Amino acid sequence: MVLKDADLPFGAEGSPHTQDASDREFDRRFKACSGITEQGSTADVFGDDFDMNGASVGSEAMFFRTAALAHADFSTINNPRAIPCATRILAELLKAELIKQGIKGVTLSGVSLVRVAAPHYGDESAGLRLTGTLSGSGRSFRFFQVVLVARKARAEVTGSFFNIGAAFPAALERSLFGKLGARLVRDGGV
Repeated sequence: MVLKDADLPFGAEGSPHTQDASDREFDRRFKACSGITEQGSTADVFGDDFDMNGASVGSEAMFFRTAALAHADFSTINNPRAIPCATRILAELLKAELIKQGIKGVTLSGVSLVRVAAPHYGDESAGLRLTGTLSGSGRSFRFFQVVLVARKARAEVTGSFFNIGAAFPAALERSLFGKLGARLVRDGGV
């Protein structure tokens, strides 16, 4: 149900997704801050990560023991504590990652995480957009990330679309999430 090489424009090749320490740290801190815990997942599969000249795409499929547990997990996007917690933690982890990479004097500003409309697939869909500005050495870079999620019965799919300097191309984002959504509707929740 995740994205494959053939789904992306010609020349985009994926590399295996790896969860690093910052992914696990975000999960740990987010659960502590928001009070949200994932329950009942039976499978969590990441697709390859695709790098496209500064832009990147990732996907994930999760399955839960029941549709009710999947709905509860999906509902975290509407938890009033989720957005402020995620915004603060993402900003802190991004700064820490830059320091770890030896990038000094870089500041992070204007970080915003908001809900956005998502194309509807399955039983429910939702989206989040993260934006911010990295500045240093007399230069500034605006970054954009959109995460779109859809759920059908006991399955969820997630598409993550990142770019620097401009929003990820909207037509490509819709097309790729459409492929995830079609697979969810066809294969998910069984």
